[in-house]
Amino acid sequence: MMLISERMKGKAVKRVTDDTRPPSTSYRETYRRHKTLFRVPVVLGAAIAAFILFTGSATYKSTASLWVDTAGTVESSIGANGSPVLNEPPASSEQGILTELLTTDSFADSVARSSVLGREFGSAAAIRKEAPKLIEHGQVTATPAGGQILNVSYTGATRGLVESVLGGILTQLRKYNDSLSAQHTASAIAYDREQIALDEKALATANNNLKAYVERHPGASKSDPNYLSLSSAQNTAVTELGQANTTLNQVTGTEDQGGWTIRVLDTPSPAASLAPSKKKMIGVILGGALAGMLASFLVVVAMTPAKEEQWEDELPLGHPTD
Repeated sequence: MMLISERMKGKAVKRVTDDTRPPSTSYRETYRRHKTLFRVPVVLGAAIAAFILFTGSATYKSTASLWVDTAGTVESSIGANGSPVLNEPPASSEQGILTELLTTDSFADSVARSSVLGREFGSAAAIRKEAPKLIEHGQVTATPAGGQILNVSYTGATRGLVESVLGGILTQLRKYNDSLSAQHTASAIAYDREQIALDEKALATANNNLKAYVERHPGASKSDPNYLSLSSAQNTAVTELGQANTTLNQVTGTEDQGGWTIRVLDTPSPAASLAPSKKKMIGVILGGALAGMLASFLVVVAMTPAKEEQWEDELPLGHPTD
């Protein structure tokens, strides 16, 4: 049996090393002579690409749904007759807020501390450094499903991580929404109170001016131009003070309401494994095959002898040199 095997190996070696055919003169001829050999890199490249694609680390995704509407003291964005009352739907507005928050380290830090990431990272310095890498636009997506419904998804490496981080995102989104709105409201209240103080001072000044003029001119009629001017200034001060008080009352009425009210309709769904799409699979496998084709082409070029230029003394005798 071993003797037969050795004879077969000897014949194979002889076929390769003792090939009596002249060297290939073109790339096409080289390929035709060894086409089976040149097809191997193409198949191997596609196989390697498929192996990497299907044996790579799994990715999981969880999704939750939010209901976003105007504050309780304001008319609902749905409207009394079901027609929207705002130019921009609440869900789209909240989507923009989340997109902006995802650009900040502060939001990522807060999400990490309210999820399993906080325990995994351990120290505050590690959280501050690593959290923004795992909580960013590529992993967090927000898509309005209507005027008031916003779907938020998170993609990560493990099921538990994905569900926990998405829960942290929802919690912090609501907290940031309420906190930033409350800060805005507090600033507006402070401004309106300052404006009321100025208007009260202006009204007191107008009253004093009118009273002093009447005391200096006891016989002045109400048609007196100076009296009319001072009286008009007094009326204007009264109107402005009333408007300032109305504005302050409106602001303080929504002090604890925030800009939007957010309610979780669907809690984070069980994380599901994301299989590569058909388009991605085809693209990766074709990429591997193309890489194999390039390797085969380079081998063909290397195995095809270059044509040598003949010098005059090498040309056949009796033939012209031009």
